Amino acid sequence: EAGVYLTGGLIANLGGMITATAVGAAIGGGGSGTNSGTISSAAEFAVFLDQGGQVTNETGGKLYGGRYGITSDGQFQVTNQSNATIAGKNDAIINIAGISTVTNQGTITGGQYGINLQNGAGTVINQGSIYGGSIGGAGLFMGGYLDNELGSTLNGKYFGVNINGGTGTVVNQGF
Repeated sequence: EAGVYLTGGLIANLGGMITATAVGAAIGGGGSGTNSGTISSAAEFAVFLDQGGQVTNETGGKLYGGRYGITSDGQFQVTNQSNATIAGKNDAIINIAGISTVTNQGTITGGQYGINLQNGAGTVINQGSIYGGSIGGAGLFMGGYLDNELGSTLNGKYFGVNINGGTGTVVNQGF
């Protein structure tokens, strides 16, 4: 069950509310989503990118997932603007395949990881707050690059950032 299902193209939630039990918005074929309202799921994903894609959570936007805020099985790009929130009971953002880029100026909060990037090198630019409750802030499990900029925070129970499985670089000017 999805609140909105689109095979390619663009979903634009401009100040509205999309809710569902399983998936708030499912976007297939490398499509994209823009949100300045609320997209939520009680059980699974606020946004699911089938075959990757792009999500922009604009200022004031809220993405809440019963399991994950955003999940993807392909290359993706996520932008979380200032005063925007992405949250999930497990992870706020998880990618299980493909190269990933996350730019954060707002708040990203997960019960385990804030950001969990697997099976593809990742890039994280943090100008806001990233928090992982029971494990860590950001896990880049095929290597990658993380820039925690001045005034930003990145933390978790065991670590702020964990880069393994490939070459990694961390630039930290925040906390």
